[in-house]
Amino acid sequence: MGDTIHARPLPKRPANGLLAWQATIAYISNEYSADASLSFRAYPQGKGFGWGASVSWSGENLSVRDFPALGLALEALWLETESRYDLLKTPEALARRPAEYRADQWLDAQTEYILERLLQTTARVFDRDWALALFYQPIEQPAARVHGFLMAKEGKVRIRGQGPALEDACRDLFRSAAKDYAAFSKSE
Repeated sequence: MGDTIHARPLPKRPANGLLAWQATIAYISNEYSADASLSFRAYPQGKGFGWGASVSWSGENLSVRDFPALGLALEALWLETESRYDLLKTPEALARRPAEYRADQWLDAQTEYILERLLQTTARVFDRDWALALFYQPIEQPAARVHGFLMAKEGKVRIRGQGPALEDACRDLFRSAAKDYAAFSKSE
């Protein structure tokens, strides 16, 4: 009689690249350093937007910048992270890594919609004088896991938003920016 092998199925791959990054940041936070975080930025570049992304934990910090799409920045950040560090030690963590997502698989449709709407409105109102930064940290208070900051007009306009997910933080940021959008739209 042979030995019984107990095999657990691997966890399901996250539905999109951002969720995979969040799972990876949670793993890094649990295994290496509670201060693990993911951030990404959007800013005017050429005729569209430029994107940068960063991952940090325990004094380590990797960044990429000047990509034409968020998904490309997140993908490049993972490739840079994976080439420098052997972080993922379990089959479960490897199954959730933010790799091999198609260009249209980095965000869910609702998040992509509100983020694009936020960027288009910001660019229309503030032209080329703005920057958007978003931060994710797997903390216990869900309502504060994602923070967004919009700065414009040489830093005179500073708007904050937060939420449990990127979609929520973008919606909160959009609501918080409404009066500034209205004020600067009238003054132009």
